[in-house]
Amino acid sequence: MWNPLTHRGIRQPALVCGLTLVITLAAACANSASPSAGGSVGGETSAGPSTEASAAPSEVAVIRCAKTPDAVPVATVKWNKPVEGSPTIKAGEAVAFITTLPMRPTVTEGVNGVAVRHACIDQTLIEGKAVIVTFYEPGEYHLFCRKDPTTMLTVVLVQ
Repeated sequence: MWNPLTHRGIRQPALVCGLTLVITLAAACANSASPSAGGSVGGETSAGPSTEASAAPSEVAVIRCAKTPDAVPVATVKWNKPVEGSPTIKAGEAVAFITTLPMRPTVTEGVNGVAVRHACIDQTLIEGKAVIVTFYEPGEYHLFCRKDPTTMLTVVLVQ
C-alpha cells in the first residue's frame, strides 16, 4: 500500500512545512513575551514576570524589575537593622542591596510582610555579597525582609 508520508517526493516538503510552522510559532511566542509589549499580568500593575504555567495565554508578562548581576548600580541599600537607604532613581537604573547580617535576610517585593503576586524580586542575601536589581517601570517598589518584615523594609521610588 502506498503511504504519502514515506514516499520520497512527499517527505521533504512535509518536513519543510513542519519546520516552518515550528519556527513561526517560536517567533510569535518570543515576541509576545517581550518587555516592550506593554500591559500587565492579571491586571495588576505591581506584577512582575510570570513564572506560573497556569497563566492565561492572553496575559503578557511585564518586567518591572529584575536581578541584573552585571548592571552598574546608581544607589546602594544597606539591608541591615535598620535598613539604610530609600533611593529615588530613574527607570532603567539599578540598585545594589547588601547586608552585613549573617541571618541571610531576603529582599522581597511586597507590603506588610506579604509578597505581591509575581514579585519581581524575592532574593536571599548573602553577607557581604551585593544583589543588584534593575527597576524598569516607574512607580513605588515596596521591599521587605521575609524574616523581619516590620523593621527591615524600604521603598525604591522609580521616576
